[in-house]
Amino acid sequence: MYANAHARLIERMASLLRGAGRDVPVRLLRAETEIPETPPLLWLHAQRTAERSYWSDRDGAAEWAGAGVAYEVTGTPRTSHAEAADRCAALLAPSSPGVRFLGGFRFDSSAPGGRPWESFPPCSFVVPRVECRRTAEGTVLACNVSWSPGMRTDAALALLAADLRAVRPPAPIVPDPPPAIRRRLDVPAFPKWREGIEAVLEGCARGTLRKVVLARKTELALATPIDACALLDRLSSGSMPCFAFLFQHGREDAFLGVTPELLYRREGRALRAEALAGTCGRDPDPARDAALGSEFLHSDKDLAEHRVVRTTLQADLRALCSDLAEPGDEDLVVLPHLRHLVTRFRGVLAGGVTDGAILARLHPTAAVGGDPRAAALDAIAALENFDRGWYAAPVGWIARDAAEFAVAIRSAHCARDRLTLYAGAGIVPGSDPSGEWDENERKLAPFLKALDGNGKRS
Repeated sequence: MYANAHARLIERMASLLRGAGRDVPVRLLRAETEIPETPPLLWLHAQRTAERSYWSDRDGAAEWAGAGVAYEVTGTPRTSHAEAADRCAALLAPSSPGVRFLGGFRFDSSAPGGRPWESFPPCSFVVPRVECRRTAEGTVLACNVSWSPGMRTDAALALLAADLRAVRPPAPIVPDPPPAIRRRLDVPAFPKWREGIEAVLEGCARGTLRKVVLARKTELALATPIDACALLDRLSSGSMPCFAFLFQHGREDAFLGVTPELLYRREGRALRAEALAGTCGRDPDPARDAALGSEFLHSDKDLAEHRVVRTTLQADLRALCSDLAEPGDEDLVVLPHLRHLVTRFRGVLAGGVTDGAILARLHPTAAVGGDPRAAALDAIAALENFDRGWYAAPVGWIARDAAEFAVAIRSAHCARDRLTLYAGAGIVPGSDPSGEWDENERKLAPFLKALDGNGKRS
């Protein structure tokens, strides 16, 4: 089956290379062929390339897995989110239909990188060398080649043939015994966490802050190494409706997660965005669970936290859109273990507004930073004694006529027998340190359940 698919890809890429013009310095060429239904995450698990990437949309209707790198847009601490996204757009304009860049950013691209993010650049967007993509129309295997003037077609095809020969057929992910957690370290530990929240509340009382999202990381030392694809498979199977993502830079480091939070979706000039903030737990008893949901929808503290995000996002969207519909009332996003408040926005982008401009305007939203934005980011820098890395930053994909970015919450950095989890809480007047700590524990619970472990406060 795969030998025939590979032969078709080589034939189609040869035709594209012969027809490539000489008018642009770089052009990304893509060939694809249909294959029998294949779960992309299982396909990715079988591949042995050092660079791997994966994306699943929130309802699981479309998945995309990539192995290797045909082209990468990366940046330095001086590269803005807007510059990186607009560089991708410029490369896509003359390229084959269907080419997409997949990647993300650091939360603060200008901050010096710290442990465990040494192998992750400030931004990275990749066109995979080989990809498996599943949609409602079926599954395709595709390959991408970066063409430039002077490239020898025979040499390019020989390299592609070698890459395709290295592609392995998918096999079921055999669940290994879950690794025991040998050690857990929370940064900050609860006493420092309480001090940080008290500092934010003092700023709120003075009127210099309305909201600050404080995060903590939980470092787990495992008894045995864990496979990133297998972990994501266990997470995503019980976390709908969520985006699922994985980015692997090198053979040992991966960033993965399942997030309910859409930053924006663009289709042509049509734009969708969401304000998601405010959290409550679930109860296994249906009657108590329904009562919790009703109480949550009328919680003064949670509504206040949510409306900070709603108001600031609406103002940012007005600056980007020529037409923005008035949003409806707050709704609920219901996950297996949590509920969130959400407000959904729809609009039409103003002329000339690019994905780079959208990212520059929206990130970080008050759902992961705070309000006022600058003061909240200063508070985060002063109170969080660790590097967020790609946690809480935009991750997603950019195509010629569409783009989709989620906010990388409910996420972890995975490196062999080290797993670093991240979770945050919005601090507003009325926040309680113990309550916010417990909220973060609920956000970490899917990872701990996937490991079959039990966390304890350090």
